[in-house]
Amino acid sequence: ELVAFGNRLARKERGLVAQSEALKAELERIKGEWAKLEREQSRHDFQLDEMLAEVNTTVEAVINFNVPDEVLVERISGRRVHSASGRSYHV
Repeated sequence: ELVAFGNRLARKERGLVAQSEALKAELERIKGEWAKLEREQSRHDFQLDEMLAEVNTTVEAVINFNVPDEVLVERISGRRVHSASGRSYHV
């Protein structure tokens, strides 16, 4: 009975070790993706900083609008600009 218990325990341990290894691999993959995103974001931030420095300005605030693509397409498609005044109208 003790041997059977030891065998069950050993099987559970092997299963936990396998799960642990899979989890480690997944965490490393995610960590790599975050590092890649951080590098890409840093590159874009640097480009923005350069562009803003050229016109001697800085970003003071950022607004992120969560708008469905369909709404954006409708707004852009319905835009008309009066050539004489430069005013923009949505029809």
